[in-house]
Amino acid sequence: MKRIQNSLFALSFIAFSLLPVSWSVKLGQFFGRVLRCIVGYRQKQIRLNLDIAFGEGQWAKDLERKIYQNFGLLIVEIFRYPRKSIEQAVSEVTAHNIENLQGALAKGKGAIIVTGHFGHWEQSISTIAAMGIEVG
Repeated sequence: MKRIQNSLFALSFIAFSLLPVSWSVKLGQFFGRVLRCIVGYRQKQIRLNLDIAFGEGQWAKDLERKIYQNFGLLIVEIFRYPRKSIEQAVSEVTAHNIENLQGALAKGKGAIIVTGHFGHWEQSISTIAAMGIEVG
């Protein structure tokens, strides 16, 4: 069984990385819907958190659907990431106030970067490293 799972994972990895971006987006959104409707991964916890934060209502239900779609997109993006060039990966990240980081590092000081947890936030680490800044 483990061999079959590993083979399916490898095939998925190859398929996602070779598809055009537009197809990958649609596939990721579909995968998110499957997670929500069939698997229900953490659905109770997500609903509880949204109800606490925003109250019950259509807006919270729409947001729940978008959370799963975003999760599906993130999974597809992770599969596609190894095939990207450094330039392509860096071009997809917007960095604000990077001069503050560079200024702190120029003084020989370390820096702590605080960021929101939006989308594929892990890609920002690769972007900083591609700028020649040591990440550790």
